[in-house]
This record gives sequence, structure tokens and C-alpha cells, in this order.
Amino acid sequence: MSAIVEVPVLVSHLRKLREEIEELEKAIKQLRGTIKPPEGEVIVKPVVIEKVLNNRRAVFRLDLSTARDNEPLGIPDKTGGLPVNFLLVQRLDNPIQIRVNSKSADLEDVSVGFTIEDFEINEVYVTNSATSGYAVIVVEWRVD
Repeated sequence: MSAIVEVPVLVSHLRKLREEIEELEKAIKQLRGTIKPPEGEVIVKPVVIEKVLNNRRAVFRLDLSTARDNEPLGIPDKTGGLPVNFLLVQRLDNPIQIRVNSKSADLEDVSVGFTIEDFEINEVYVTNSATSGYAVIVVEWRVD
């Protein structure tokens, strides 16, 4: 395959480009005559554009009379598969432990007020002995 272009073909292409450029220049001249600058002083105010995300919240109530061993909390079912970015242990009548995002993650003891913020959480795995009472875990996420 040759990269050499014959001169007559090249000249023909250049003529077509020149014609198109001349047409564009004519159109620009016509537009310049129709656009008039505003009269008086022009004040430009800054506009702040912020994408507002809709917050969503789910509350998980766990009956602690049921023993759990790395049982998923079910975050994907509540969020439609979206990760959460906030977790709060709101009520805890007896001890539980959690793992975040993986059954092989470190086991963490939690207490009332335990919070995870600004961290992508896909799932929480709960471990507890069968005792009495309840645990309440609140999660929040954002959707476009």
C-alpha cells in the first residue's frame, strides 16, 4: 500500500477545503451583523452548580435470641446493590461483632454509638451468641 498521493487528487481535496472555509467565513460575517452587544453595564454573577444526591436510609433490627456466625446483614438487598457510606449501631442490648465487606476481615467488637463514616461498605457480617434483646443498625447511602 502506497502512502504517496497523486498531486491532482491532493489539489482537488485542497480546493474543496478552500470552498468550505470560504462558506464558513461568509456565515460568520452574517452572524456578526446580527449579534449586538448588551446596552449598559453587564453584571456577571457566579453560579455554583452542585450535584445534589438523594440520601437513603435503612434500619436493620436484629433479634439477638438467634445466634449468628458471619451472617450477612443484607445491605445489597436494601440498597439495590449500592454500597453504603455510613453505619451506626443505634441499639445494642447484648454484645455483637461485625466484619466489614468480607467474611475474612478483622472481627470488630461494637457498642452503641459505633460509627463508620466516609467508607464504602458493601456488606456487614454479624456474629453473636444467642442472648436476649435486640441490635439496631442504621445505614445510609446516596443515589443520583
